[in-house]
Amino acid sequence: MESPLVIADLTDSNPNVFYELAIRHAIRKPYIQVISEGQKIPFDLSGIRTIVIDITDLDNVENAKKEMENQIKEFNKGHIPDSPVSIASSANLLQTDSDLAAEIADRISYLGQPYESGYGYADNEEIEVISRKLYGLREFGLISLEDLSSKLDLLISKIDLLTKEK
Repeated sequence: MESPLVIADLTDSNPNVFYELAIRHAIRKPYIQVISEGQKIPFDLSGIRTIVIDITDLDNVENAKKEMENQIKEFNKGHIPDSPVSIASSANLLQTDSDLAAEIADRISYLGQPYESGYGYADNEEIEVISRKLYGLREFGLISLEDLSSKLDLLISKIDLLTKEK
């Protein structure tokens, strides 16, 4: 519980690892999931970024090390990892707080409005790309609900700034 980072090896489905990982999920402290090539990621954890390591492939091992380094850098910048617990909590919040759900929907719909950028007007395709990226970040555990809200605020302020400059 006090470790700044936990690396959970899901290989061979060790129940103790899952118990300790669940505690980590509950306290929302940084963790990295790894598993050996050829092993199946349990259903409940399949939506969370997991590094697959093939120890027989040195390039794969090197890439896994770089991915761990990248995740650690994200944590050092303040990223709080999502988990099945935090996702369920966020979903529950959206179900019980209709004002918050409406605000997020309004913000996302605002992104669909035409705006002028340095390269001309943004089209619906560009907005769709932004929406997919934000959804992917949220859906696959790379961003918390609070981070999504702040990213939307930043994106909207940049769009406003671009519009005012023209």
